[in-house]
Amino acid sequence: MKNCFTMDFLEQTILLRKQDVNFENGLGLVKIPCIIDGPYYQDLLFGVVDADYRPVISLFPYQQLEKISVLDANNIILKVQENYASNIYHVVIDENKEVIWYYIPCADYRNIDNQLIRIKNYSEMYSIYDVYKKQAILPYFHYISDFEYDEEREELLALVVFLIPYDEEHFNQILTYINIKGEIVAPYHNTDQDIYYDQSMSLDEVVAIALDEMKGNKRR
Repeated sequence: MKNCFTMDFLEQTILLRKQDVNFENGLGLVKIPCIIDGPYYQDLLFGVVDADYRPVISLFPYQQLEKISVLDANNIILKVQENYASNIYHVVIDENKEVIWYYIPCADYRNIDNQLIRIKNYSEMYSIYDVYKKQAILPYFHYISDFEYDEEREELLALVVFLIPYDEEHFNQILTYINIKGEIVAPYHNTDQDIYYDQSMSLDEVVAIALDEMKGNKRR
């Protein structure tokens, strides 16, 4: 039995072969046909185990899995269908080998690296979530570009854009740049009025000032 391990599903124990587990960044991805009687008979099941084949994420129907990212041996981002809705979780294995689930209130995500993900909320706006801090580290912007190496600053930067409406069809843009830590590293640029604001200001402060600047200057 040293080449096998077990996982439970619907209160039944399933014997699995270790050689069938696909390891990624220190955690094992399990995908198997369901062989027990019930509504999921012959459907695929999915789960995650640690390096010692202990369950991290219990078996569940594979059809409910929308996306999974194993960032390292202690952090997983998981997007699953639950009760006809998509939910995103940050699954953490702590120093005591306890598995803790954190709900991330967003509609979708995309990996940046093994620490950061770009999250999109239900209003189609974007922020950066830090898996070590377990929180968003940036205000929500309408656009965040991919990170690219900036030769002048010698670091990875991404363009971020916040839109301020004049009306339903016309918008001003506030532009700036962030580094891989989610820090604002360039002055905010009010593109319509061609005004720059100090990068130490909060986005809320910048938007409030820009709104005053925009009064009486409706864009056509």
